[in-house]
Order: sequence, then C-alpha cells, then structure tokens
Amino acid sequence: QEGGGGGGGGVAMQEGGGGGGGGVAIEPRDAYRISAYLEPLGLYVQSECGRFSRLVYDGRQSVQVEFEAGSAQLCAVQRLKLTKQALQRPGTGFAVRGAPLVRGAYESASLTMLVTFSLEGAAAAPVAAA
Repeated sequence: QEGGGGGGGGVAMQEGGGGGGGGVAIEPRDAYRISAYLEPLGLYVQSECGRFSRLVYDGRQSVQVEFEAGSAQLCAVQRLKLTKQALQRPGTGFAVRGAPLVRGAYESASLTMLVTFSLEGAAAAPVAAA
C-alpha cells in the first residue's frame, strides 16, 4: 500500500510486518529517510545519524527500526531520538533496548534498534501513514 507523507515524500506500508501478525512494516520513500511519525502511539522517531530502511511496529509493545547498510559507513554509531508528541495516545517509557541514551538520543553501532514501551493496558491501533 502507498501512503502519502508530509513534504511530498511517502511511505510504503505492509501489514503483518511484525512477524507475529497484526504488525505493520513502514518503508520511508522520501529523499531523507530520517524521520517517521507513528500515529497510534503519538511517537516521533528521528535519526540524528543514519537513514531508515524500514520500521516495523508489532502492534503490541515494540517498534524495530532498521537502518540502511550505508549508514554504518557514514556514522560510527546510529543515533535515534524518540519524542512522544501526543500524550493522549497509548504508550509510555519508550526506550531502545541495549542502547545508552547520550545527549538526548539512543546510540548503537547496530543497524537494527528495538524500541520498547508500555501500553498501560490500552490497545494501540495499526499504524497508518501520515
């Protein structure tokens, strides 16, 4: 499926991307590929170093962020900033598993980061393109 993106970009979405059903895979198609807004969570995901190849929301309590292979050549570590934009949306305690928080962004030499969080008993809706 194609979805419109702000600023003339776009995303490709594929349902079932989470490996256990109910997930959604998002592949940014804009020129920069450094940010994504996950509407059901009210979460803005932004790369400060590295470009996204794909984001996979499992529909439960994690988002896997995958960086392009060329990102490792540009950056010693990938930097991922998480910003909760909509407090009325479900999800709290967003963090990247196994990555330290350095100057407001999570850092990892890996090309894959796993963002985990708590839903506080609320069910999140599937991701939709913004």
